[in-house]
Parts: sequence; C-alpha cells; structure tokens
Amino acid sequence: MMLGLEVDIKTDKIQDDLTCRKAGWSFIQDPKNKLADTWEQLADTLRSSSFRGKPFIKGTDWQVDTCIAYLNAGIDLSKLTFAASHLSGGLPGRGTEIPYATTLSAYPLFRQAK
Repeated sequence: MMLGLEVDIKTDKIQDDLTCRKAGWSFIQDPKNKLADTWEQLADTLRSSSFRGKPFIKGTDWQVDTCIAYLNAGIDLSKLTFAASHLSGGLPGRGTEIPYATTLSAYPLFRQAK
C-alpha cells in the first residue's frame, strides 16, 4: 500500500508542542519533527508509481479508475486485517456465559449475608 516508499520516520522522536495555541497548528509542521516534507515525498512517489500496471497520473490528469481500484484494495486490506486481529484475539470459550456464571456464583453469598 506504500507503493514501495520507504520513509525513515523515527516515531519515538516525534513530539507535539501542547503549549502552542495557534489555530491550525500541527506537530507535522514543527521543524524539529522533520515531517513537513513527507507528504511531498509521498506525492512524488505517487506521480511515478502505478497500481496493477496502470499509472495513477497520465500527464497532468488523475486516472480515476486506478485511484478507485487502489482505494478499494486498501478497504479490502483493512477488512482482512480486522478479521485477522479479531480471530487471533478472540474470547475465552463460552465467553458470553461468564457474566451469567459469575452472577449465579455470587447469588448464594448475597443470600447468606441477609
């Protein structure tokens, strides 16, 4: 999905200035984070890249079909990623019955407290 772009961003070095109250300010604009030109790198890569053999841009015109196919592939990937993370996490066996079992186990204790 990154079109072969390898961006060297050190995420542990990124900091946000919470004292800056300027409207529209973003940590991306902060020169210390060195992120301001990252979007230009991505745009340049996009101009020279293709998806499934079709270019994103011909001359100065966006190729809408290629862009839509790329975005749909991203949506499909996110659905597959969600399913994989959901299946690997999972619930314990018969997880929906645990609150009921806890309630039943606790009931005699409350009855004896009367």
